[in-house]
Amino acid sequence: MKQKEILYAGLSLIIVLIFFTTLGSSTSDDQTELEIVSLKAGFGAVIVEIENVGSETAVNIASSIKISGGFFNGIDLIHVCDGCSVCGSTLAPGSIKSESSREAGLLFGIGPVSIHCTASAKNADMVSMTAEGTLIGPILIIN
Repeated sequence: MKQKEILYAGLSLIIVLIFFTTLGSSTSDDQTELEIVSLKAGFGAVIVEIENVGSETAVNIASSIKISGGFFNGIDLIHVCDGCSVCGSTLAPGSIKSESSREAGLLFGIGPVSIHCTASAKNADMVSMTAEGTLIGPILIIN
């Protein structure tokens, strides 16, 4: 009789564990895909456009823009955005999100610069784009 009680208790424990395991896995996000569609020069800034080219809404979007170089490596501007009330943290399929490095400060200097942009989401892999340009005061010319 004692062995049956132990067997039933063990089976009950296994069933409860299976239930909670499948409950936790059902809340995972469906994968989607991001793409950096453009990298433009603005007056004293770099503007990046990120598009959700997948079929699911991208959640917890994060992006970064890093501009470095110039003569004597005097330019080192980094803008990181991980969602806020203004730009949001989700991106619907087919939608485009625009980010500007101007939020980190006015880009000003002289000489060649390197621009590196990234974008990722909780349910999308990180994508990146790199470009080279020349900065003359606040005017950026991307090659």
